[in-house]
Amino acid sequence: LDFMRALAAGLVVTHHLVLRLNYGKLTGPLHAAYPTLLMGAFGVAVFFLLSGYLLTRPFWLAYDAGKPMPSLKTYAVRRAARIVPAYYVALAVAFALSILWFGTPVTGELLMRLVAGFLFVGEFHPVTLFPVEFDGPLWSIGMEVFSYVMLPLGLIALFSLRRWLPGWRGRLTFLGVLVLALLGHYLIQTYVPVVREGCGW
Repeated sequence: LDFMRALAAGLVVTHHLVLRLNYGKLTGPLHAAYPTLLMGAFGVAVFFLLSGYLLTRPFWLAYDAGKPMPSLKTYAVRRAARIVPAYYVALAVAFALSILWFGTPVTGELLMRLVAGFLFVGEFHPVTLFPVEFDGPLWSIGMEVFSYVMLPLGLIALFSLRRWLPGWRGRLTFLGVLVLALLGHYLIQTYVPVVREGCGW
């Protein structure tokens, strides 16, 4: 798992470095490899899958052993300690650099994006997806935090139904919920228009 995490980090870094290249001026092997190197964004999906596995494993072990659900307070404190301090520092530094170094004007929209990022809700609208002008990858943290909040809700439901869904029945039910979530996502993407007005990207 550590190897997968390192590989995913390398993929994401490669993706963001390649984005800085001017594709029109590349020649030779780098020109041919450019589309493949861009696929390094897949590393983000690997991170989400790893997190899902590592975070739910103690809950599944307790579920199968008939033990009480692990402490959600401990879960929340660990997630917050791991994400919030470093994210807030990165957000503040990126905001300051965008103004002081790159000369980004301070507008109401920029402040709204910063507040949305600070509150981890920027991913709910295209305008606020990127919390700052500098350091675009910060968009993923709000989505990660939202996933950390949603996960315990599913686990609470699962543990409360354990009496009727022992063993593999619980896993199949959980899988069914995931399939319904993916179907819902597909239906939203297909039938709900996304308003991109004013999003700037």
